[in-house]
Amino acid sequence: MEEMEHTSFFPLLFRFYSHSLVFPYEELRMELEHLFRRLELQCENPMHEHFANRALALLNSLLEADMGDLQGDFGRMFGLRENGDPPVTINFTEYSNAPEVDDLLDKMYESDLALNFDEAPESITNLLDYFSLIVESEDGIKYMPLFTSVMSGFAKKLIAETSQPFYESVGKALLELNQIIAD
Repeated sequence: MEEMEHTSFFPLLFRFYSHSLVFPYEELRMELEHLFRRLELQCENPMHEHFANRALALLNSLLEADMGDLQGDFGRMFGLRENGDPPVTINFTEYSNAPEVDDLLDKMYESDLALNFDEAPESITNLLDYFSLIVESEDGIKYMPLFTSVMSGFAKKLIAETSQPFYESVGKALLELNQIIAD
């Protein structure tokens, strides 16, 4: 995926979480470290510092994890099964039947976002990337209830199904972000 330029805190945070949910590879550690450093520079208040600390904890968890174990858990959680769906579906459309889902997908296709087709267009990673573009806009406000509903369902499922502290931390961070957004 091409790196998008963001100049404020929350778009970078959404991007950080999006990168945390791609198939793990060695360079991912450096990419997340780079995003974290940019995020750190944008801290302007205690809430930003809190979420930056959460991102640092995620980064440290990734650095401590065995890449093979992360890859195995990723495949186990998100991989298709011969007899049905994966334990955790990566498609955000599965976590909501709200009428806005199709409208949001259309907006994503029409946006400047370079959808990551390594994943399904309606993947959680693409949703997070899209919200990194719109979080501070009218569309961001309009679709935020849908976003929080989707992320809540996804994060709870991720926490329940993972065997890796890194993915558990990602799920908890997404739930915490949801709580702040909802307030």
